[in-house]
Amino acid sequence: MHAVYKATGKKLPHKAQKQYTSRKCMHVPLSQRKKGDLVFWGTNGNCKRAIKHVAIVKNKQKTTNAPRKGKPIRVQNH
Repeated sequence: MHAVYKATGKKLPHKAQKQYTSRKCMHVPLSQRKKGDLVFWGTNGNCKRAIKHVAIVKNKQKTTNAPRKGKPIRVQNH
């Protein structure tokens, strides 16, 4: 939330599920993702009701994410 706000001035809901369903989010195919986009993971692939994680696209191969509160931010392959 903080990174998106600092980069864009947009305020997102606190919970990842609400971010995914927010009218502020435009859904695009993974093949069209670009730097700064949010990427969501859902339990058993179900993003409509079971988001479990969100990350920010760094480039075509990497995302930046925080695994959980208190853990360091990491960069990883998609």
